[in-house]
Amino acid sequence: MPGVECKLPEGWERSETTSGIPYYINHETEKTQWDHPAMIQLMQDLAELNNIKYAAYRTAMKLRAIHKKTQLYLVEIPILTATLDEEDVPDGYTEKALSIPEASKIITALFINQNGDRQDFIDIPMASDLTLNLMLNIYDPGRTGYIQALSLKIGISLLCAAKLQDKYRYLFRQMCNSRAVLDRKRLTLFLQECLQ
Repeated sequence: MPGVECKLPEGWERSETTSGIPYYINHETEKTQWDHPAMIQLMQDLAELNNIKYAAYRTAMKLRAIHKKTQLYLVEIPILTATLDEEDVPDGYTEKALSIPEASKIITALFINQNGDRQDFIDIPMASDLTLNLMLNIYDPGRTGYIQALSLKIGISLLCAAKLQDKYRYLFRQMCNSRAVLDRKRLTLFLQECLQ
């Protein structure tokens, strides 16, 4: 990420492919991996939550763990909207594909733009790296170097701080057509994006 360095465990280094896709080098084992070491730990923590008996509680605990690790629970919908506007990502439905450096810039700007006292609590480099890592794992697992702008908007909005009703409003605005109608094609696309 330009201008920000994320803390890594000793012996680790962050690098990028020629397409700007981050990967991590473990100099002790001389191996590379797509996932940040903290993301690996998060995935292990999520797997441990599988022991929770009731699905609703299990899901809530997993979402809370993701919120805390990525710090997206500190980001609000108006900040998301303003950041996307600043970065020239069209509001509403779009088929625009973002390069990974563009997505990274948007995610970093999102945390920087978070106003008030909350900014003091956000570890911007770590939050940015982990959020990008999560979005890539969900929406670009093959690391092609591109992520759909709509996918990024959906993924972040589902995990940010907002009442459920406000998230529904935002998501509807992103998916509906100019007549404020959500047709079958876009509803199908939306559900596919959510269920990835």
